[in-house]
Amino acid sequence: MEVTAAGNRRHVGLIGEQRPGSAVLFGMTSDPPLVGRDGALACLRAAIGRLAGGRGGAVWIEGGPGLGKTELLAHALRDVPARIEVRSGPPDRGRAAGDRPLLLVADDLHRAGAAAVARWSRLHRRVRTSALLLVTAVRPVPECDGAYARAAACGAETVRLGPLADGDATELACLLGHDPHVVGTAVRDAGGNPAYLRMLAHGRAAPAAPLRALVADHLSTLPRRAREMLVLLAAAPAGITAAELAARTHRPVPEVRAAMHEAVDGAILTSAGGVVRFRHPIVRRVLRMPVTPS
Repeated sequence: MEVTAAGNRRHVGLIGEQRPGSAVLFGMTSDPPLVGRDGALACLRAAIGRLAGGRGGAVWIEGGPGLGKTELLAHALRDVPARIEVRSGPPDRGRAAGDRPLLLVADDLHRAGAAAVARWSRLHRRVRTSALLLVTAVRPVPECDGAYARAAACGAETVRLGPLADGDATELACLLGHDPHVVGTAVRDAGGNPAYLRMLAHGRAAPAAPLRALVADHLSTLPRRAREMLVLLAAAPAGITAAELAARTHRPVPEVRAAMHEAVDGAILTSAGGVVRFRHPIVRRVLRMPVTPS
């Protein structure tokens, strides 16, 4: 089954780290607003319901940076039945088979090293024979393709998060307390990305430093050549082909095209008819900002 959804506090994941715009999964005092993710939330809650009845499974949540994977997890885990044990990362090796149903969460699996990803991947062999539910949240990166293949082979349900539709983005902006006069601008700049919507509560007057940090975090999993290409692309006219950017920057066309493909696969760019554009306009604007001396 596949569900497609249109649309600094410490978070708990497989690794446990600090990152801009993250939400708290366990022990959080309040949930961030969740809009436009009804199908995805229903999928997770159904899997949790089956686990409460003793049936294991797996859910693989995939989406570009800032699209609300962590927030979706927070909402889904809010009402987990008390008999289910919820943990992050792999279980203890000595855990007895007859213990309570176990829900394991790996948020931001793409940030794990190869060994951790492989270990998480192998756990999927157990979901059909035990009361174990594995929930993975990950960006679309090649390093996790093998783990996804194993999860899918074990019957994992796939939830793919896309940008929010304009109506949902507008609703979220209002829930976030945006100035009514800048809602339209914020929705256009964010391009359906909830993380950018949160940053743009004051429109184009949003502080530059947090925006830079958020964009840098969102680009961090891309290869270096893709990140360098994005800076060049941001400085070029909007809507450009690989050949045109290569001519402007005096770089080989195959190199530019390969870097663009990596950014498209990483959900940073869109491509139609050979023309690429930033999926979220705010990313282009941030990359065009002048770098001021510290």
